[in-house]
Amino acid sequence: MDFVRRRYFKRVLRPINRLELEPAAVGRTMAAGLLWGLSATVGLQVIGVTLSWLVARWMRRPFYYPVSLVLTAITNPLTVAPMYSLYFVVGRTILWMPTAEEVAVDGLVARLTEASAWQIILDSGWFFAICLVGSLPFAAAGAVAGYYFGRYVGYRLSRRRIARRERRADVEAAGSAGSS
Repeated sequence: MDFVRRRYFKRVLRPINRLELEPAAVGRTMAAGLLWGLSATVGLQVIGVTLSWLVARWMRRPFYYPVSLVLTAITNPLTVAPMYSLYFVVGRTILWMPTAEEVAVDGLVARLTEASAWQIILDSGWFFAICLVGSLPFAAAGAVAGYYFGRYVGYRLSRRRIARRERRADVEAAGSAGSS
């Protein structure tokens, strides 16, 4: 286990620690990643992050594209079903859709087997629209939380980097004073 921890630190954490990340840029990056990761746009998240990166470049603001892409992985095969179910329920509530029209599984299967291809496409379009509306509060809250947490992480990393430089300078000063 110690071997795995050392390899993880050497391969993953050390390169991140060597980057000179600005707190505002880390916050901006995390906000964009969580905004696209928590929205109901599976399959379009990479395009959304790329657009965010292009806007940040156009505004001449630092943006860490790989970090943002990693944060979109919050929507993965294990979490997509519960998230979209929650988005659907919240979307129906936001749009004031009556809950009396709940479709049972047997009725849904019967409708899908009897419906034409165009009807299935239309139904899935409505499902996607409801999920998209339902995901907006979660995406907005995640973006705000990601921004402030990212600023905190960036601040901590910069403080750590400054403290490390000061320690190295003290060691070098002590070493040069002792050898003289």
